[in-house]
Amino acid sequence: MSLLASVILGMDGVLYVCLGGCMLAPPRLVLMREVATLYPALFKPLREVSVDPEATPVIRPVSDLVHDLGYRMMAYLLLLVGVARLLTSFNWGCGYVYLGLWTCLAEMGMICNELLRQESMYLHGAMAALMGNVFLGMSYIILAVPRCG
Repeated sequence: MSLLASVILGMDGVLYVCLGGCMLAPPRLVLMREVATLYPALFKPLREVSVDPEATPVIRPVSDLVHDLGYRMMAYLLLLVGVARLLTSFNWGCGYVYLGLWTCLAEMGMICNELLRQESMYLHGAMAALMGNVFLGMSYIILAVPRCG
């Protein structure tokens, strides 16, 4: 097991667990709220759908999304992915390595799907997240998968 690979995978897992935890933190913790907006900032603000076709859409800021189901689901997904990647950094069994690799591929697929919709994500932030996942996926492929022989 490579120490460098364990550190890379562990730090990524800790980052995702912290992001998910900060997103679920109570609103009165201001510092955690600032950290919690990092991942949702990749997405464009949601627009309220109105029945009246002539009404201008109302854009909700990220701070109003704390009670939104999609926001909480994103937090739980970040927690789940972070725990999976953190487990992978300590246990290099083949099942764990493939679990960590599939979390990277699943997140890249979700980002690409949202980019294809062309309305829901900011391009530069999404590409940064995508490249981070490519780097992490390559770390799994180069450093961990050959050990699973």
